[in-house]
Amino acid sequence: MYLVPTSNGRYALYYEANDVEAEQEDERPRGFLRRWFEELRAHVKEAELEIASGRAQPGPSSASWLYRGARWLRRRLFRWMAVFVAEQRLLWQLRQRATSRLLHPDDLGSDRAHDVMRRLLKRDGDRHLFWLVLDAIGWAVTGPLLFFIPGPNLVAYYFAVRCFGHYFSLRGARRGRSKVRWQGVSSAPLTRLRNILDLDPMSRNQRIHEVSLALGLEGLPWFIERRVLRSTR
Repeated sequence: MYLVPTSNGRYALYYEANDVEAEQEDERPRGFLRRWFEELRAHVKEAELEIASGRAQPGPSSASWLYRGARWLRRRLFRWMAVFVAEQRLLWQLRQRATSRLLHPDDLGSDRAHDVMRRLLKRDGDRHLFWLVLDAIGWAVTGPLLFFIPGPNLVAYYFAVRCFGHYFSLRGARRGRSKVRWQGVSSAPLTRLRNILDLDPMSRNQRIHEVSLALGLEGLPWFIERRVLRSTR
């Protein structure tokens, strides 16, 4: 796990799954819910591949505007789900870990880095508990209400993904704070991300690219764009 400096002394936790971890099976419910969850995983996987390639699968050229609109909405929803899954993989992985490494900027002491990490995990756990309750209510209402509508129940899918995601994230955050044994590792490349907002856009992008290459993290530029740069605009 990486403790990424953002701005004004703030930090964000980042994790990037390798090929083996990305294919691991998560805990799943049984029976009808399991089949529903498997179908949902297939849709999300398709959206992840679409995001990675940067190209959407074309639809029939003769399709009606209603079909094209529904297909656009469906694609947007599953792309959102894919992004949501990517952002939660850090906490989901912590559910299964007994030990882990925390890479932090080398100008930040190990004890201080662990304190910051645990504070961030507590904040994330509280946030996921709050949203888990709200989304469970939404799923309980929209699941039976829209069950008989033909086609995928996209609204219920939305709440289902959020419920599973927040539940797994809550468990991971709690385990990371109380049960995982952490090894602190200082990282000079991470320190180079400090105060990147003071750089001009071209220099900033170059710095982020250099750090991502040094750490072997392909998704780091995307993470910084979403979690750091957008919040300052």
